[in-house]
Amino acid sequence: MIAIGELAKHEIRVALPLSDELPFDLILYWKGRLFRAQVKSAKRRSGYTRFMLLSCHAAKIKKYTTEDCDVMLLCDYENVYLLGPEEFEGRSNFTVRTKSTKNRQTKGCHWHEDYVLSKNRIRRILEGKA
Repeated sequence: MIAIGELAKHEIRVALPLSDELPFDLILYWKGRLFRAQVKSAKRRSGYTRFMLLSCHAAKIKKYTTEDCDVMLLCDYENVYLLGPEEFEGRSNFTVRTKSTKNRQTKGCHWHEDYVLSKNRIRRILEGKA
């Protein structure tokens, strides 16, 4: 529900599928286009949130592809993050950082401000514009 509320703030309409057997959780309607969205949640830890990006359906575990969904919404109960296919496809997890690592490593880090649901992020992912 948090993700749906945040999407509404950005004037993205949401439809709920009638079946739980589909590989996506929501249908987003924005600017005349439909997007299949998978929603994942995780509890925020000190400085980061790690989301598991796996499908566990019918006793099978698999990674998501663009055949399953168009975008992913990650919710840590305070923020909603938006991922495009190049960011989730074939991955088993995705970590969003709100604080620097203890060793100050920055390479490969996914920073909160780069993925949080915002007007610019929506345009980049849903319109394909940087």
